[in-house]
Amino acid sequence: MWMEELPNGKFTYRERYKDPYTEKYKKVSVTLNSKSNQAKNKAQRVLNEKIENKLNAKNHNKITFEKLTDEFWQYYPKTVKHRTAKRAYNNQKILNKKIGPEYIIGNIDKPFIQKTLDELYYQENYSLSTTKQVKSLISQIFLFGAKREYINYNPASNIIIKRKSDNSDNATPKFLETEEIRNLLNCIKNKRYRDMAEFMILTGLRYGELSGLTYDNNFDDYFVIDGTFDYTQPITKKVKTSPKTNKSNRKIYHTARTKEIIKEVNEENKFLWLKDSVVKTDYIFCGIHGNPIGIYNFNRALQIAGRKAEIDKYISSHILRHTHISILSELGVELKTIMDRVGHTKPDVTLSIYTHVTKNMQQSMIDKLNNFKI
Repeated sequence: MWMEELPNGKFTYRERYKDPYTEKYKKVSVTLNSKSNQAKNKAQRVLNEKIENKLNAKNHNKITFEKLTDEFWQYYPKTVKHRTAKRAYNNQKILNKKIGPEYIIGNIDKPFIQKTLDELYYQENYSLSTTKQVKSLISQIFLFGAKREYINYNPASNIIIKRKSDNSDNATPKFLETEEIRNLLNCIKNKRYRDMAEFMILTGLRYGELSGLTYDNNFDDYFVIDGTFDYTQPITKKVKTSPKTNKSNRKIYHTARTKEIIKEVNEENKFLWLKDSVVKTDYIFCGIHGNPIGIYNFNRALQIAGRKAEIDKYISSHILRHTHISILSELGVELKTIMDRVGHTKPDVTLSIYTHVTKNMQQSMIDKLNNFKI
């Protein structure tokens, strides 16, 4: 240790140590008001502690992947919605098959993560969407480790997953054509489910937004989205949380048909509330017991109807939202207006549907070319 006197009358004590990462010599320092023996002893203790912390940092990255993820999951669920944490937990199960619990995080580098994700997508045929979700999760885990100073950097940053050349992820359009819409609605036996499906097609709501819609949200010419129903919780809890993003807080204008649907549903609800076993609720699209309808029951009804209608696409509540975007695209509505209506913050999903040419648009193009005279 050596000391330097500063112009302001204070004293800086310095000590040299070998950096464990670069193996080059570096310095630590502390400034005190005195050069007494007591001050020198204090300076030595502080410098030794600083050096010890620097040297111990080298050992932080010796912790296992299991320990890092255990710490991450104590923190992560408190920062996101329940359904987001549940989806991430499912992706964690996929990740655990590829990265063993005993793996040392300091030895996990970018090439290893790239190889892991490539195997999931190209060899094990996980969808591009799922692979990207796993990529996002592992990046969050290692970013957490970097913030805890277990590692120096996030090895999962700047990882790129290129879409398969056969474009198989987009082989089946993720929306319904006009004829498919009619067939699907005709094959949904339960009227409440049928009304819900048609309402989603006409508004582009997420299912959580639809099931969380209350009479207080509904006005003469529009309705307001100010929350979403957390359908990952038990249905009887009726948990309405904040919307998915700030952009999801929005006003959606009615069509004549959406007004009519809500009017019909309201009349049916009044009849339900006459029963002693049904508790009156504020939710518009409730079930026979007054509770919001769980997404699993709704999706099952859609899938049964989809098979009956012979629609060769995966049918779920989300395809109805995408169908709304495709309808607006066909009508020539500009991208920003569509994003505002469906509550999209980023244009990626909207653009993927907006730019997808539907059968009707193809036919329109052929009709115009047939009428074109040279």
